[in-house]
Amino acid sequence: MPIILEDDFPAADALRKEGVSVIHRTDAIHQDIRPLIIGILNVMPNVEATELDFLRLFAHDMLQIQPVFVRTKTFNGPEETGRHLKLSYSTFDEIQDVKFDAFMTTGANQELLSNEKSGNERKIKPFEEVSFWNEYVEISHWMRENVHTTLHSCWSAMAELHIHHGIQNQLLPKKTLGVFEHRLQNQTHPLIRNFDDPHFVPVARNTEILQGDIDRQPDLVTLSASKETGPYIVQSRNDRHTYAFNHAEYPKNALGLEYNRDLNLGLDLDVLRGYYIDNDPRNDVNYRWSALGRLLMNNWVNGIYQRISRPVVHGSNGNKHLIEYHI
Repeated sequence: MPIILEDDFPAADALRKEGVSVIHRTDAIHQDIRPLIIGILNVMPNVEATELDFLRLFAHDMLQIQPVFVRTKTFNGPEETGRHLKLSYSTFDEIQDVKFDAFMTTGANQELLSNEKSGNERKIKPFEEVSFWNEYVEISHWMRENVHTTLHSCWSAMAELHIHHGIQNQLLPKKTLGVFEHRLQNQTHPLIRNFDDPHFVPVARNTEILQGDIDRQPDLVTLSASKETGPYIVQSRNDRHTYAFNHAEYPKNALGLEYNRDLNLGLDLDVLRGYYIDNDPRNDVNYRWSALGRLLMNNWVNGIYQRISRPVVHGSNGNKHLIEYHI
């Protein structure tokens, strides 16, 4: 499935080297095809790596996708990526009048208080203390009113449950890092169609959402969960909003790099479980979640397509990152 990107978007060349079909904006505008336009609010500090992680998943669907990357005004990323954000990302003010087919939000490195505030003790950071929280809340409510289908990852999944259901994430005794067995909780739901049971998913987080808090919400249903790490995929019963707490989008080496980074920072971590063959770091990575990530995105994107009952004209609305299509 072709992905439409700006001519100078950094991820384009990397995706082509991986065999992903990428169409430049200037070429796509001449094709008589209306792609699905999916907004992606990216608030991860490793901006470009996160882009690649999610764009790779889009590449295995039959539909044409045009991602529109969005940032908050109060998040500019590391200095070296600031120019990329300004050139290739839109702020909420620039996209709030656009009619999106769907919207995604990424995780954020915002689970814990800084050492200065916590006195070196691990303490959960209240959502309200995140620097871009007020803007995130505004975008979240806008999505509920203006976008039919949303997918939220890791921190943003927990943030969404906090905003709309009053659920608070809980601090884990240690950061959980590893690849854990998950089981299906609903065998027939279309979002998890063709999932293996069990299936294995990377987990990398300091906090968790308790299954009991989800079960007390009548309009939420758990689709996949682990006995060891709790719920993974939760969805609203109207199928509009999906919350994924773990990381099927991670490439092969991402979890190992994160683990070694945290060790070098002096974090107290358990042994990285389920990641290496036979749990031996001298062996290769047991890369058994790649197909799962592609399948999850394929099911989600095809669900979006099934909900589109009539053509929609997507105008540029003065936004330089959108193509104007006439259906």
